[in-house]
Amino acid sequence: MLGITKRFPTVVANDDVDFRLCKGEIHGLLGENGAGKTTLMNVLYGLLQPDGGTIYVRGKKARISSPKDAIRLGMGMVRQHFTLIPRLTVAENIAIGFRNFSGASGRRRLQETAEKIAQNYNLTIPLDSMVETLAVGEKQRAEIVRALCRGAEIMILDEPTAVLTPQEVDGLFGALRILSRDNKSTIFITHKVREALTICNRVTVMSKGRVMKTLPSKEISELELSRMMIGSAELEGISPGEAKATAHVEETLLEMNNVSATADDGRQALRQLSLELHRGEILGIAGVSGNGQSELLEVAAGLRRPTSGEVRVFGKPPKKWSREHFIRLGISYIPEDRMNAVLPGLPLWRTAVLGSQFTYPNENRGMLNILHIKRMAQQMISDYGIAARSPDVNVQQLSGGNLQRLVLARELSRSPKIILAAQPTRGLDIAATERVHNALREKRLEGSAILLVSENLDEIFALSDRISVIYDGRIVGTFGIASAKVKEIGALMLGMLDQNRSMNPEQMPPTSKE
Repeated sequence: MLGITKRFPTVVANDDVDFRLCKGEIHGLLGENGAGKTTLMNVLYGLLQPDGGTIYVRGKKARISSPKDAIRLGMGMVRQHFTLIPRLTVAENIAIGFRNFSGASGRRRLQETAEKIAQNYNLTIPLDSMVETLAVGEKQRAEIVRALCRGAEIMILDEPTAVLTPQEVDGLFGALRILSRDNKSTIFITHKVREALTICNRVTVMSKGRVMKTLPSKEISELELSRMMIGSAELEGISPGEAKATAHVEETLLEMNNVSATADDGRQALRQLSLELHRGEILGIAGVSGNGQSELLEVAAGLRRPTSGEVRVFGKPPKKWSREHFIRLGISYIPEDRMNAVLPGLPLWRTAVLGSQFTYPNENRGMLNILHIKRMAQQMISDYGIAARSPDVNVQQLSGGNLQRLVLARELSRSPKIILAAQPTRGLDIAATERVHNALREKRLEGSAILLVSENLDEIFALSDRISVIYDGRIVGTFGIASAKVKEIGALMLGMLDQNRSMNPEQMPPTSKE
């Protein structure tokens, strides 16, 4: 890709970018939020058209006007949000778009092809299973197998490890190494510096729409790469966070005893789940996506009524099951889907006050105190580094990372006693992630109790005083941070162990971390 330029009304996302991918290499593409990584790859895959520049594939000039052209040129892209159809089987999803595999014999030949590819690259998937029943790692493998069935020689993976367990990350890396040995090339978009240096042959760092540098991964350290991504001055301004204080275990702020709850589709999401959350601690909930994390937080936030069991807040059952009542009790909630926590199409200040609009001084004699609310929103913009010109900016103009900062600022500004945080740093760059971590640490030291749900085990280990593992709607193990081991927690996340059973390390899957 030579001289690629892509402009939007308010920003130049790619500014004269050069990017080269070699045959058989795994090439890391790194940069903070808004650096232009995803835009560049969307141009390569035909989802966006560049305003300038040229693309060459295997030495020949290529015009890629749509993903159909990219697929024809041997490209495959696996996005953060998978594009599989939940109500179809894996095999049926793979068959979509194949005109030469119609009829029973054609479908059989395609399934045989998929099985062979999955076996060759250690990408085992249940081809006859409905996609909606698969774990996240299996869905990702299905996306990769589908691309390989279409003849992909160039794979574009956007944040591929964001929702994987350590064992699944190891499996993905093993598959990428086999692809590399088979002369297939991979573009690996990530925020995780250590992962990039582990799996990639070369890394390209982007900042503010430009390429800063491309280097062999063996020639750069984690610190140097981090400084390139976010700037040494900004990196040095981030404090590493204070050491964990001892949690005040004598005071339980949130308690769940044998709580069960159903999901929106009627399935059982929580199954007699029990936990305690104490003042001044961070309790990390580790688990593979879809094991009841969302329903757990919704029960704790007053958004979902349990079907059985007991919930106690500050030692008492809640008088009402409503979000408004739980906010008044002092419970803040940072949801996984930030679009569910903002008001699209309206100015930023309205989202900034959402949930507290009926409390003084935001309301006075039945009227919104707009002047006060705008001052408060402007303070949030300043304190949390939200990229917005003023509180009157439409929230739809904010990037995903800035929406995350806005929601975090709103929820933490309420001086909450309990904080429910779901994936609070997903999609954020290194600097923004560390600021979120430090904000949660500060609230914890002030005495707030924090229930942290994250699929990033590094984050769980960095922040938590205790770690509980959720699997199939139950808490299957709880560990103090001093005794927690990545391998054991990863196995519990996959349902391979019971904490009450003795463990045989020889039966556990390999992992890169102890």
